[in-house]
Parts: sequence; C-alpha cells; structure tokens
Amino acid sequence: GYMSPEQASARPVDHRSDQFALGVMLYEMATRTRPFERATTAQSLVATIEAEPPPVEIVNREVPAPLAAIIGRCLAKAPRDRY
Repeated sequence: GYMSPEQASARPVDHRSDQFALGVMLYEMATRTRPFERATTAQSLVATIEAEPPPVEIVNREVPAPLAAIIGRCLAKAPRDRY
C-alpha cells in the first residue's frame, strides 16, 4: 500500500520512493482513506502506477492548503516532481 509507482513498475528507486510512501501516510492521516486502495491488490498496484487520488482538500475540507500541497507533491507519479 505504500509502494511508489516506480517500485510497483519494477523500475529503479531512490530516496524519492520514501517521499511517496510518506505522502501516502499523510494522505491516510488527513483523510482516513488510502489514496490508491481498490478491491484487489492488483487493482491497487495499477492505481498506484496510473491513477490520481482524490485531492486531499476535497476529501477533507479541514486540511490546510499548505499541507494539501505537501501531500500532493509527495504523491507525484514522477519522482522528479517530488521533493
């Protein structure tokens, strides 16, 4: 559930995969839902690679905009778009 898109695609990983995992945890804490959870493990992996989660600020309107921006950046599909 915390695997980055590059891990799920069997591509090389670096410290930015950890940033993605942090983004998943922050998303869960802010929304009480998993961003990529689907009915099966295979569907969840595909969602991790291809789907965008609902924006944090839509799921929980109480999340401050700066935190939502941090979470969104951590969950970027491309590692170069993360911190």
